[in-house]
Amino acid sequence: MSGERPAERIREELRRLGGRLGFEVTSEVSESFLPKAVARYKPRVDLVWSIRLEETQLRGIRRLLGAAVADFQMKPFFPLVGFEIEATDPSTKTQLSNLANLKTVAVPYGFLVVDNSQAGMDLYRRAIRLVRTFNKLFGQCSYGVIDRSQIPRIASLISKEQASRERSADRLELNRTRGSGGEGPWSSAIRRRLDRMGRSYAFHVREDWSPSNLAEDYALRQKVRSSIERTSDDSSEWYFGRLVDWSPGKPEPVCRWNKYYTSPALDMAWTVELPSSFQKLVLALKETSNEFTYSMPILGTPFEDWPIVGFEIERGMTKHGGGDILNLSRYSYVGVLIVPTPELQRSLARIETYRVALGIQNVLALPDDRVNRALHSRQRVTTRPKA
Repeated sequence: MSGERPAERIREELRRLGGRLGFEVTSEVSESFLPKAVARYKPRVDLVWSIRLEETQLRGIRRLLGAAVADFQMKPFFPLVGFEIEATDPSTKTQLSNLANLKTVAVPYGFLVVDNSQAGMDLYRRAIRLVRTFNKLFGQCSYGVIDRSQIPRIASLISKEQASRERSADRLELNRTRGSGGEGPWSSAIRRRLDRMGRSYAFHVREDWSPSNLAEDYALRQKVRSSIERTSDDSSEWYFGRLVDWSPGKPEPVCRWNKYYTSPALDMAWTVELPSSFQKLVLALKETSNEFTYSMPILGTPFEDWPIVGFEIERGMTKHGGGDILNLSRYSYVGVLIVPTPELQRSLARIETYRVALGIQNVLALPDDRVNRALHSRQRVTTRPKA
C-alpha cells in the first residue's frame, strides 16, 4: 500500500514468505523459553519465524522441569529465525543493538534486513561489515544480512510447497542413535529413563549428540585451500588447518576436522526436525550471495534435527561439570544438567556464577529423582486400566 512505511512493506514480504514456508510468523517478539529473570529489559525482535511445538512435546518439557518450569517462558513455539528490519539509515550502534536483540531472544538464525536503495546505497555494506565484526568479537553466530532486493529472488528459489512436518513412529526410531557407552550404572539408568520419556513425548532422541557445523567449517577450509596454488612456505597449511602443533614447536599434518577442533557432545538431546523448506531457504541464501558461505557462514544445523532440550548427566560438580554447562548453553535451546540430589546446590551455584560472568541464561540443574518422578508420572498418564 502506498501509505505503508518502507519497513512495514519489507515486514509484509517476509511475513508472506514465512507463512508460505509453513512457519508461525510473529511480530515484535520479546519472549522465548529463556528465564523470566532476564526480562528487566525486553528486547523486541521485529519478526520471528517459529516452529510450533506439539502439545505433547510441551507437556513433556513441563513435566520434566517440574517447579523449575515457572522460571521459563513456556510458549508453544520454538523461535527459529529472527529478523531485525531497518529500511532507513540506522547507525552502526543501532544495528549492533539489533544483533544483541537477536542473541538475547535466542533465535538460532538471525538476519539484519536493509533496503540498500536508501541512504546512498551503503546500508548493505555497512551491515555486512558489522556482522563479520560481531562474529569475531562476540562469538560465531548464524547471523547474516539480507537486502530487500534479494527477497524476491530468495522466494523464487524455494519450492512453493509447504513444509511437511509429519512424523511417524518409524521415523522417530530411525533417528535414534546409541550412546558411546563406558558409563556407570547410575548414568546409564538416567540415560534409559530420558530416552524412554523423550520418545513418549514425540521427540527425536539422540545420544552423544554432536553438531555438524565444525565438520562443515573444516570442509570449507579444505575446499578453499584446494583452490589456491601451493606456495613455497607452510603459511597456507597452518591457516587452513593442515598443520598443527601436537606438542610445543613440533608441527604435525592433519586432514580431519576432529583433529583440528574438539568435538563437543551432549549426553542426550530431545530434538525436533527442522522443516525441509528451511533447508531450501539456506541453500537459496547461499546461492544469492557467497557472503553466506564464506564471511557469514550458516553451517551444519539446517540439515540436522535441532536440540530443544539437551542433557548432561554428571555425578559430581567438578570442572568437568563446568564444561557440561558451556556445551549445554551453546548447543541446546534449554540445557538440563542432571546430578545426584546432594550435588544440586553446588550445581545451581556454578550455573548462577556462569550466568553472571558469561551471560548463560538457558541452563538449569535437576536432581536425578526429578527424572524418576517425571517418568513415573508419564507412565501413570499413559497406562490404561485393564478391561
